[in-house]
Amino acid sequence: MECTGGFVIETNDGVLAGFALASPSFKASAGNCISMLLPALASACHTRLGVVLSELKVAGQHSWHRESEAIVIRYEGELSLSITYGGVVLDGRGGEIGKAKPSPE
Repeated sequence: MECTGGFVIETNDGVLAGFALASPSFKASAGNCISMLLPALASACHTRLGVVLSELKVAGQHSWHRESEAIVIRYEGELSLSITYGGVVLDGRGGEIGKAKPSPE
């Protein structure tokens, strides 16, 4: 999967759920990012994906880095979210909670 300045995050059913935006771009080896849960998606608020995106949004800026198979987003040193290069979104426990696509540049 191509990496850009951000990812569009969807539910496993393909419904747009939010975004992860990076500085510098996710093309770099590490940086900071913010996450956003779309407020219009009330149905996702109580899913694991909605809870993780909401917690990350409230937390503000957090660090990310590349690993061999994923981009890893951490908050206060704890693994919060991973986006695999295959486009799978994983929570901090490794559970699949959604899908990701590179945002247009």
